[in-house]
Amino acid sequence: MANTTITTVLANTDRKLVIKHTQIYTDAAAQTDTVVDISASAYNSSGGKAMTGVAVNRVWAATNSDCTGSLIWVSDENAIFFGVVVDTASHSQDYTAGDWGGLTVEGTNATGDIALKTSSMAAGRQVTTTIEMRKIF
Repeated sequence: MANTTITTVLANTDRKLVIKHTQIYTDAAAQTDTVVDISASAYNSSGGKAMTGVAVNRVWAATNSDCTGSLIWVSDENAIFFGVVVDTASHSQDYTAGDWGGLTVEGTNATGDIALKTSSMAAGRQVTTTIEMRKIF
């Protein structure tokens, strides 16, 4: 049976995108899921302008089990920008401290998309990440 993925858009304005993404495991297989697809027309501006990227302002993660995972910029290297820590029930990171604008895409041939890559999860376990982003047009 396939693992279950639930993605919920919590906010989608001309300036802000907030997405909550949950992976629920039915087996112990490693999994990589797209969390943010910047080419999705649902994220266009109210005037129809296509989003070209995001700046990650904040990330929250919670899990009900030990896990190994990371949020990555989809690229040749799949550059990690947030680690889901083993043995930690929840944690967060605020990338707006200092008003420098948040994290932006990195990596060779980067698409701008964000994915959650996880492994070491037992059946019945889950990991949830919430990402607050500033839209770039």
